[in-house]
Amino acid sequence: LALSKNLVPLIVEIDSQVLIQLLSSNNLGFSHMLMDCRQLIEKLGSPQVCHIFKEANAAADKLACYGKGRDLAMGKNVLVLV
Repeated sequence: LALSKNLVPLIVEIDSQVLIQLLSSNNLGFSHMLMDCRQLIEKLGSPQVCHIFKEANAAADKLACYGKGRDLAMGKNVLVLV
């Protein structure tokens, strides 16, 4: 979405410390998926990728659920500002 709408510069916040470590390593496990992620990050202008706690990532979680077609009625409503 950020790429198609040219929403740059941007900061990528991920609630998985393991994924951040994998993206910056030469680990061969999941290499094809990691390569896809690295290429997308490069297309986005190599934004900063940083860890954020799951509780602070509620808006992204709600949007991901919506994108998957899952029920959004889990918990509180989240206001998303772009």
